[in-house]
Amino acid sequence: MILTNTNKAQFKNKIKDLEQEEFDHPENFFAKAQAEIAAAGPVSENSVQRTSASDEVWINTSNDDYEGQLAVDVYQDAKNLYVKAIIGGIRPEDIEIHLNNDLLTVKGKRIKPDADVAPEQYYIQECFWGGFSRSIILPVDVLSDRVEATIEHGVLSLTLPKSKRPKNTRIPIKVK
Repeated sequence: MILTNTNKAQFKNKIKDLEQEEFDHPENFFAKAQAEIAAAGPVSENSVQRTSASDEVWINTSNDDYEGQLAVDVYQDAKNLYVKAIIGGIRPEDIEIHLNNDLLTVKGKRIKPDADVAPEQYYIQECFWGGFSRSIILPVDVLSDRVEATIEHGVLSLTLPKSKRPKNTRIPIKVK
């Protein structure tokens, strides 16, 4: 890419603007992000992200049904990476877990048990009902064919065996 004088000036101005901006508190960041998403307009049902041409299409980029966040704990030992989430009241068949390279995604839907209760009848309503999703970039390579997921007493537990393959490998150069 060749920078013209106009592009260089715009680039320099953008850097100056970025240097002068204050750091947004995360709450402000998410509020602004939601506003930008809303301003972008509705996302069609056909709006999906493809991980590659041969992969199954499963990541719905629409936030309409999966706006809730799932809290997780992620930790490791010498052999495994572990992910735990409180996920009470959800049947295993209502949860999807996908691993794509180093991105783990858990999504599902909490069905409201008292759907016939009108909103004005509540004194307090703090429980989140509806779709949720959570994506985590894994800090290490894992053996995707050996990942295990279980639910016990409302806790989703994932065990992801670490790969022994080194992430950083020096490649020797051969002289011909």
